[in-house]
This record gives sequence, C-alpha cells and structure tokens, in this order.
Amino acid sequence: SSKNERLAMSKEDRRSRLCMDRQNRIDARLRQMELDSKREAAHAIVEEKTKLKQHPPPPPPPSLSILHYI
Repeated sequence: SSKNERLAMSKEDRRSRLCMDRQNRIDARLRQMELDSKREAAHAIVEEKTKLKQHPPPPPPPSLSILHYI
C-alpha cells in the first residue's frame, strides 16, 4: 500500500506543480501585459505632449470670450 500511496502522492504533487506552473506563467504574462500597457500609455502621453507643442490648440472663438465678459 505504501507504494500506491507514494504513487498517488507523486500524481497529486505533479498535478499541483502543473497548476503552479500554469499560474506562474499566467502571472508572468499578466505582469508583462501590465508593463506593456504602462509603456504604451506613457508613449501615448509623450506623443500627445509633442503634438500639443507642434500644434497648440486654437484660440477660443471670439464669441465665446465676449459671452465670457457679459
């Protein structure tokens, strides 16, 4: 029976190790995706800023500023 118990143990062990492995892979992938999205967000922000420098927003139409003073 001890041999069977050992077999059962190793099978359980292997299964849990596989589970852990998969979990670790998923975690690593999620971390990578998070890093990628952060990098992309930073890139987008930089792009927006450079766009603003090259093309400043147009001044508000005069009618709006007149309304502003009334």
